Amino acid sequence: MAQCKTKVVAFFYSSTTGQWQSIASKAWSDLLLCGMPIVSLKYRLFYRSHYAYGCLYWPMTNGIEFGLKNRPREAMLMLDTMTMEFSVADYPPGRWRGFQVGIVEAGEGRLGLLTFSINDAASQLRYMVRQNTDGSNNEWQLEKIIPLGSGNHSIIASTERYLLLLRLDFGTDHSEGLSLDVKTFQLERVCELSDVTSRSIYTSFPPSLSSRTV
Repeated sequence: MAQCKTKVVAFFYSSTTGQWQSIASKAWSDLLLCGMPIVSLKYRLFYRSHYAYGCLYWPMTNGIEFGLKNRPREAMLMLDTMTMEFSVADYPPGRWRGFQVGIVEAGEGRLGLLTFSINDAASQLRYMVRQNTDGSNNEWQLEKIIPLGSGNHSIIASTERYLLLLRLDFGTDHSEGLSLDVKTFQLERVCELSDVTSRSIYTSFPPSLSSRTV
């Protein structure tokens, strides 16, 4: 992915030809359709992606700059990996600037969104589901609130119906990785980390990438 001030560009690598090829380029003004947006290069737009139903999503709440009279459109950049076309998907109504989110498959073709909220100094996840499957409207419904307990939680990644979290104990260097299955809403410990800088966690590999066993 290439993040430019006036447009977005994507490339793919072919294992058949062994070469990179440009697949998409679209102006921000065509995607956002409000004002003349400029993408700030101070923010890494493609730092973290989310994958659901064959599409990649990137939050854009911190990276878009408009004129003083316009409020930035809080939305997600979406790349359909089947058609290799860019579009924009809206958040649920409200203010999302600076929020951590996870995009998941809610089932029946619906998109799910998880974000943090604080209740009595304890973290919890709010799980919302978009009620339509084609993105023709922005109707979302709160489905569940998932308590996380004490500690400082952050979202690392999400793919298909799984969310990956990092929990850091207050006042210590101990942290652990947790996964959440939005089908069962069960939290599962993935690993423990002694170094809080270790934030790259990989789990649920497909069979083709898993280690062979006897």
